[in-house]
Amino acid sequence: MFLTYLPRELRQRMRQTLLVAVALGTSIGLIIVVNAASGGISDAQTPLHT
Repeated sequence: MFLTYLPRELRQRMRQTLLVAVALGTSIGLIIVVNAASGGISDAQTPLHT
């Protein structure tokens, strides 16, 4: 029953589905970027051992 209900609801609410998908993708991308920037700044502040 769930597999027949889900596609029908997603088709009926296409705009909401696309908005949620774009928002999730954007938020995951921002988390990756912030995490990478934080790691890069931490690495830049670490003194080099020669």
